[in-house]
Amino acid sequence: MSTELDEKVEAIHTLGVLGAGQMGGGISQVAAASGFDVRMADASLELAEQGKAKIAKGLERLVQKDKMSADMARASKASRAAASSP
Repeated sequence: MSTELDEKVEAIHTLGVLGAGQMGGGISQVAAASGFDVRMADASLELAEQGKAKIAKGLERLVQKDKMSADMARASKASRAAASSP
């Protein structure tokens, strides 16, 4: 990668994900665990909140299997927000 591209990528702090289903939830979980501030939107706030809850369960499973620290899971949970589309 070029230096200019590296600088642009490093400047990204927030990631928006459309859809809180299987794929959107997985992308959101990985992005949050990687340190991004994630905004997850779906057709309704209820669906977005359900996706957020599913991610929380997945993070807890990773902690129970010793694949993620509890601190990292807490940080990942704190870096996500749910929203609905207009």
